[in-house]
Amino acid sequence: MVADANTLRLIHLRAIERYIEPSAYTEEMFSTGHDGANRDVFGKSSGATANIVGIAVREARKKVDKIIDGARMHG
Repeated sequence: MVADANTLRLIHLRAIERYIEPSAYTEEMFSTGHDGANRDVFGKSSGATANIVGIAVREARKKVDKIIDGARMHG
C-alpha cells in the first residue's frame, strides 16, 4: 500500500483508537544501525510530530481494511 504522510498519521491514529498496536517506522530510523538506536530515535518524537514513512498493522483483514482506508495499492 502507498500513502502520503497525512494518511500514514491517520492510519497510525486509527490503529491506536482501535487498541491495535501498530509498528511505525520513521525516516530517521533508516539512518541508525540497530534496534536500540531505532527505539531511541522514535522515542524522541511524539506520535503527532513523528515523520512516519511506514507502518505495520497485524489484525484480522476486515479490521485492517478499515484502518488503512485511504491508502492505495502500489504498482
